[in-house]
Amino acid sequence: MNRVTEFAVRSYVGILTAAPVIGANYNVWENYTLENTAREFATDAVSGAFCGAVIGILSPVIALGVPAYVALKVANNK
Repeated sequence: MNRVTEFAVRSYVGILTAAPVIGANYNVWENYTLENTAREFATDAVSGAFCGAVIGILSPVIALGVPAYVALKVANNK
């Protein structure tokens, strides 16, 4: 595997690993109150992790799709 491919694979695996953790932490702290029960805490953590995982999976699609879409639009307008 060449260096660029290896970097891309490691970056994507890193995103897939970190995104659910970041999503869970963000959602828990965004919705935290002193009156939260363990059930509300767990629900916030799971829903945040799910949203983070979806964003992590879609990140390459977004990162590659938007520039490709703009390039096609520019090419079609010439």
